[in-house]
Amino acid sequence: MIVSKSEILRFRMSTLLGGPFIVGLVVAVVFPTPALARKCTKKSEIKIKRLNRDAVDELDRWRLAQARRKLSDALLVARARGCLRSEALAKSYTVLGVVEARSRKWGAMRAAWNKALCIAGWVMVPKRLLSPKVARLFRRAKASKKCKTPAPRKPPRVVPARPGSRPGVRPVAPPRPEPRRPAGPPKRFEHVNPGKHRLGQHLTLQVRVADKLKAKRIRIFYRTKKKGKLKSSDFRKGGGDKWTWYWRLNGVHLYVRAFRYFIVVYTDGNRPVAASGNALQLHQIKMVR
Repeated sequence: MIVSKSEILRFRMSTLLGGPFIVGLVVAVVFPTPALARKCTKKSEIKIKRLNRDAVDELDRWRLAQARRKLSDALLVARARGCLRSEALAKSYTVLGVVEARSRKWGAMRAAWNKALCIAGWVMVPKRLLSPKVARLFRRAKASKKCKTPAPRKPPRVVPARPGSRPGVRPVAPPRPEPRRPAGPPKRFEHVNPGKHRLGQHLTLQVRVADKLKAKRIRIFYRTKKKGKLKSSDFRKGGGDKWTWYWRLNGVHLYVRAFRYFIVVYTDGNRPVAASGNALQLHQIKMVR
């Protein structure tokens, strides 16, 4: 087969003209310009914060794999929605550092905290996860952080001015009223149901018993599941005055929708003399986030 010089020249010209066009098209598709990047919205930040809270809840139960999965979802949302410089993403990396610390992966822990501090230098470990060891490790990571660009400063807090106030002057909030403490001895048996409690936090209940009841023992019967079996435990004396008794429950048992209970006061001979609630009408404390 004989190819003419004109056909060879035509082939070379098409290669030179078509090659740069194809390469430029590939670069434009794979590496989009900043103008095409998505802007992080408030809705996206709320979703990342919700995933961060779920990860902290899983860490409270020491479920590291589930916590890591929640944080991976948060990182994917941040990358997909343009929230790579968001404070919510910095908190995700902070919680991820705690996960790596509990997994004893020190290099990954330092890398996660370094990313968090480079995004938002003021970010801190959540108080629910802050142990003395974690606090010490985080201080070291903060002292030895290395960022390609200087970390941004914390933005000033903007307080909306109230009607009638001068601009630029922060209004003084009225003092909060202190909780009223019962004065004097109780008349009989007193107990106030708190009604709501924070999910996963330690619960403390108090009762006050009059001297005439001659209480020797105060017992609480409770359950965490609606149709679960009743458990029981004893109150201890103390809590401010000689008539107060208290009882505490670890927050690990309070990852439920509601906590139900009733209290019985016993005197000599294990004889009941007073109660708050009963097996058919239990007090209920609703758990909130």
